[in-house]
Amino acid sequence: MSYVLKPEELSEWINNVITNGSEKVYEKIRERAWAAFKTSQLERVDEVYLDIHDDILQRVRLVDPDTLPDDQKPLYVAMYDLVSMFRTIAHELHIHYFKKGISSDRFLEQVASNAEIKRPWLEH
Repeated sequence: MSYVLKPEELSEWINNVITNGSEKVYEKIRERAWAAFKTSQLERVDEVYLDIHDDILQRVRLVDPDTLPDDQKPLYVAMYDLVSMFRTIAHELHIHYFKKGISSDRFLEQVASNAEIKRPWLEH
């Protein structure tokens, strides 16, 4: 894992999910990802988003939800929402790299398309 969110970055994303809802935050993250994909010549944007996914997932797995006070449980849920969002976007981006003939063993091992995963911000 090469990209790690700063604590204040993660806090900002969590607060955005709680304040604005998952759908709006997903669209914002997705817009940024595609803008980076279109302008980036050097860095694999899908790998960066997969790094962010891994980082948040590692952090949230350290939390025992049963020990959280009720007022902090939305933070826990928001973190898992973000994990799913970054994973979904990484997958979308990787498809476009794959179409260009660029692939990643790491990516293919960790990210798979699963139609049964619920993603409420994608359901309209």
